[in-house]
Amino acid sequence: RGHFLSGNLELSLAALGSYHSFIKGFAQAFASRSLGPSLTWAQGYRLGLAHVFSDETLLFTERFKAGGGNSIRGFGTESLGPRDIFGVPAGGEAVLVLNQELRYMHPRGIGVVAFYEAGNVFAKTSDLKLKLRHAAGAGLRWDSPVGLLRADVGFPLDRRPDEKRYRLFVSLGQAF
Repeated sequence: RGHFLSGNLELSLAALGSYHSFIKGFAQAFASRSLGPSLTWAQGYRLGLAHVFSDETLLFTERFKAGGGNSIRGFGTESLGPRDIFGVPAGGEAVLVLNQELRYMHPRGIGVVAFYEAGNVFAKTSDLKLKLRHAAGAGLRWDSPVGLLRADVGFPLDRRPDEKRYRLFVSLGQAF
C-alpha cells in the first residue's frame, strides 16, 4: 500500500541559449491499496503536455510516447499516437495513460495480476481528448532473489488491422 506522486517541468528558451523554445510538463500519480492479506489494487495516472513557442514542431527526442510493457501493455513499445509519412510512430505534444491492476501475491512469492489500461499520444496539446486506446490482460509474478520478475500478456480491445492480437512482455519490477 502507498502513494507516489511526481511532476517534472522543463523550459527551453532561446534567451537562455537554446536553439528551440518550448515548455514541457509531465505529472504522474500511482497508488496501491491493500484489499486483504494477499490482494492489492494498484492504479497509475500519467499526463504530459508540451507547448512550442514558435511555428516549429517539438523535437522528436522531446515528444511523448506510449505503449509497451511499462505503459499500455496491449500495444507495442512506443507505438501509440500519430505516425510520420513512413508509418513510424512520431510521438506527440500530449500523452495520457491510465492503469488499473489487481495483484494477488501468494506468501511463497508467486503471484498473478489482471489489468486494464487506456491511453494515447496526441500530435498537439489541443488534440488531447478522451479518444483513448484500451487494453486488458493478465500476468504472472515471481519474487525472485534478484527482484520481482514479471510476464504480462496484453490484448488491445480496439485492435486495428495492422496491430498484433496480443503483446507479451517479460520484465523486472512492477509495470507501474
